[in-house]
Amino acid sequence: MNIETATKSTVNECEPSLATERFHRAILVALCIVVLFTDSASKELHGTAVFYASLAREILESADLMQIYSDDRAYLLKPPLVVWLSALGCKLFGLSNFGVTFVSRIAGVGVILLTYALLRRWWNHPIAWLGAFAILTNSTFVQFTATLRMDSALMFGLLLSVVGWAYRDRAWGGAAMYGGITIAVLSKGPLGFAAIPLIVGHAILIRESPITRSNGWWSLLLLPIVIWYGVLTNIHGLDPITELGADTFRATAMPGLDRWQSAYQEYALKSWRRYWPWLPFIVLGAMLAMRRVWIAELPRNMRLTYVWVLLWLVVVVIAAIGKPDHDIRYFYPALPVLGLFAGVGLMALTKNRFPNWIPAVLLVVFLSAVGWPGDPSWRAMDTRETIARLNRSIAFVEQPLAIGGYPVPIGQARRQNTHRDWVHFYTGKIPTVLSWEQVERDHPRFTKGVFLTHSRGHEARLEQFGLAIAFTTSEMIYAVPR
Repeated sequence: MNIETATKSTVNECEPSLATERFHRAILVALCIVVLFTDSASKELHGTAVFYASLAREILESADLMQIYSDDRAYLLKPPLVVWLSALGCKLFGLSNFGVTFVSRIAGVGVILLTYALLRRWWNHPIAWLGAFAILTNSTFVQFTATLRMDSALMFGLLLSVVGWAYRDRAWGGAAMYGGITIAVLSKGPLGFAAIPLIVGHAILIRESPITRSNGWWSLLLLPIVIWYGVLTNIHGLDPITELGADTFRATAMPGLDRWQSAYQEYALKSWRRYWPWLPFIVLGAMLAMRRVWIAELPRNMRLTYVWVLLWLVVVVIAAIGKPDHDIRYFYPALPVLGLFAGVGLMALTKNRFPNWIPAVLLVVFLSAVGWPGDPSWRAMDTRETIARLNRSIAFVEQPLAIGGYPVPIGQARRQNTHRDWVHFYTGKIPTVLSWEQVERDHPRFTKGVFLTHSRGHEARLEQFGLAIAFTTSEMIYAVPR
């Protein structure tokens, strides 16, 4: 079963000592903290992230874990694990940017370490370390991890399961394999089951059974999935299934483009912009992987493992293109493969030379960038004091107004509505949301102020309705009559 020894013969490398590997892993953890937790207390949430934050706040306010999933406005699109843990983060660290995003960020640290563990099983330490570092410095990974999203928890569970398979000879392998599936599914839904075809596919290739007498009992760890969906079905019937299907096949966000134009814009052009400086190494590594599949001198299991990671990437790309709504985020499950290719390509160019001081130098560079005096443009604007003053200003406004979104019908199931979600999470108040058409038609009086999106063109809107800015944050403006 163990092909680790065989794979080490695929390249002529000088393996570092065990102590050096441990030191490099510690540096990798430190780099994760620097990259994923810098500005974690000050970075303001927006979009989907602030919607999930609003759900977490609602759980804290109601002191009921099931209310948002069981009442007549139940949120059925995603399972509860990330929202529940985010609410717990707020309970532990306060109702804040840091508290509500802690789980997503710490899951991202887990993704990096599990990627290293997975790659290290079959490749050498430099490739595994560089592969994990390439993911950590990928803008798509950081964008959807250093915030409140479900992608990092999903990927943590998926990788935990695959790592459990890779290390199935260890006592903890079965628990990781089945427990990872449960974490992934309860984080983001049925997509978490993707670990099963990944494991089964590799097992078929290398002609081993993924289920053995020693790990079969760990399948009991899948019971929370059955219990959760059983509870939902008991409360709502088949509604969770129909809503999930509607969400999966929702219309594209770029209706002016056909499927292929949209896929090209989102997956080709964005990848070209976002995957530097790793893109050349990724391309080279992918070419080397395809070539090594056919090198007869390599051990059979190693060649089949290359087939497996190539198929992993191809399936993710096909699935991403196949969804009507294209988003670069759908490449997230392929990041471990892209990281592997980056490591393989870079080590091929350096002829497998990886000086032991490289990780330490990288850590110094990252720490210097974060701690450099001044206010670098890439740092998040700290709006905490502004939001605190805003809250004091509207303390006696029971239901503030917000313009620019769309009205929320009474009884509508919980859905993302940026204006409502932002105001609720950061102030604890539920605003009345008005469209610009309503405002232009009804000419309401904003005697107590109004929230507007901090976006291009807001100056003209303020002028049009005789408003002046009272408070400005990264995402919102609170304006009052002049």
